[in-house]
Amino acid sequence: MSWFSIDRSARSAAIHSQIHEDLLGLIANGALPPGTRLPSSRALAETLGVSRNAVVDAYDTLTARGVLEARPKSGTYVKDSAREIVSDGRDNSGYYHQPELSAPARLLLSTGTRRPIWPDVPAAKYNFGPLIPPMDELSIERFRSCVNSVLVNDAEQALGYDESEGYAPFRRWVASYMNARGVECSEENILIVAGYQQGLALVARALLDPADTALVEDPTFPDTPNALRLYGATVQGIPLGETGPDVGVLTEVVSSRRPKLICVTPLWQNPTGIVMSRGIRKALLALAEQYGFIIVEDGFTDEFCYSGRLIPPLSAEDRCCRVVYVGSMSKLLFGGLRLGWVVASKALVRVLTLIKQASMLCHSPLLQAACHQFCELGYLENHIVRVRKILSVRRDAMVRAMEEYFPDGVTWRAAEGGLSTWVTLPRGVDSDQVAAECAKGGAIVAPGRPFSLYGRATNNLRMSYSLCHEDTIREGVKVVGDVLKRMT
Repeated sequence: MSWFSIDRSARSAAIHSQIHEDLLGLIANGALPPGTRLPSSRALAETLGVSRNAVVDAYDTLTARGVLEARPKSGTYVKDSAREIVSDGRDNSGYYHQPELSAPARLLLSTGTRRPIWPDVPAAKYNFGPLIPPMDELSIERFRSCVNSVLVNDAEQALGYDESEGYAPFRRWVASYMNARGVECSEENILIVAGYQQGLALVARALLDPADTALVEDPTFPDTPNALRLYGATVQGIPLGETGPDVGVLTEVVSSRRPKLICVTPLWQNPTGIVMSRGIRKALLALAEQYGFIIVEDGFTDEFCYSGRLIPPLSAEDRCCRVVYVGSMSKLLFGGLRLGWVVASKALVRVLTLIKQASMLCHSPLLQAACHQFCELGYLENHIVRVRKILSVRRDAMVRAMEEYFPDGVTWRAAEGGLSTWVTLPRGVDSDQVAAECAKGGAIVAPGRPFSLYGRATNNLRMSYSLCHEDTIREGVKVVGDVLKRMT
């Protein structure tokens, strides 16, 4: 077919944008029907007389939008749903309007992992996908009473604006809570945020310049590298061993790349459930002190240790202000609460507050005041004790079912805390295909590939037990086990 030409005049759009727009036009008018295999980026670049990077940018953007599909060892194809997606993005005149994206946004589009990371099954009977704490009816009623109490007794303040740092009594409670866990701090060290993701985004905005290096555990929570890429960082993964990040690899990367920060989850790491050993904790803190980088500690399920014998956060051992701790009520209490906190030096908290103000003046004073009352009345402590028992029972139910229904060669890590189990399949068994087959039977599992920075973990599954009752867990694991028996 005849391809388009490139306008190189000074007033024309960027070349990659022109390629993007022209490909959309060819798809919209039927010249490139669904299933069409596109030329390689190198071949199209030669045909158009442009750099290969411009074609790669256009292909990556269209792939991220679901218009194109990259098939390993096969090429790039127009997806079946491409024309529908293209038509949805056009105005009445038939022209598609795509703003000129920043370099970090283009990088995020081409390398980021979109959520959800498990198949979309609206009527899933066995939902082992999301990491959401169990909905405890007693805590729901107690939280409702706290909201009502705040509205009755202090509605004017609760429904108005508040300090950007957060509701002062709540910040004081958080400081007391963190001190009890071994982290020395005051309310001036606390910033209220909308959970881990906003806390990480604020730290990244404060510390990262374009092309700086940031490190993450590999595998890791997919939104962590996405947040770092958004600020132009080069993200590198550190492989995980049985007790935490590989110290040898970490030392080599730190000495050669001089990263600005590293993101870690020392307790019940997501997705593997690994607990960082004391030796690795000491080595990580020593490297941070030596090379001056910041450690962002995700404490999202620290409290969910089934034995009740809590392990102190990494920040409790920090003597050089190198650790920034991020906690979240969204994992401790209710997933939709969207309240968390950052613990950092007073100087860094001041900077983070200014950055937060640029996009969000304050969080809901009503939710913060209700959450503070819930915690002060001892309801949170009581809630955590009950949820630990619930999770422990559900974890045991999942392990028993795996022992009964999973075939030989499939192994798993039954962590002593957290919300999920990390399953390892025999080599050569693709967890994406397993997840797709499980979804047909109504069981949602999270395939391992999206958790890996380099597309590894292809033979792993993350199975969360937090949302399912024991009998449902057994039935759902049987569905997964039947799939595994057919595919292994």
